[in-house]
Amino acid sequence: MAANLEQLDRWRLCQELRSYAEMRRSRGALLGTDPAEWEEWLGWIEQYAGRIEDSLATKNGPDVEPFDETAYY
Repeated sequence: MAANLEQLDRWRLCQELRSYAEMRRSRGALLGTDPAEWEEWLGWIEQYAGRIEDSLATKNGPDVEPFDETAYY
């Protein structure tokens, strides 16, 4: 049961990451930010969510790739 709850939490994280990227994209790049870098960062967030979601679809149990907020840098 705990593995199922962890998978649900990771699925929710995917949804939150995609929603965040969509919200940031709709508001435009922050002042002083290169628009190309901004879009690259948002794309990275969406790709990260996709990797998590793919791992949920292909295996049963916890993912070995924990969330690392510094992985983009």
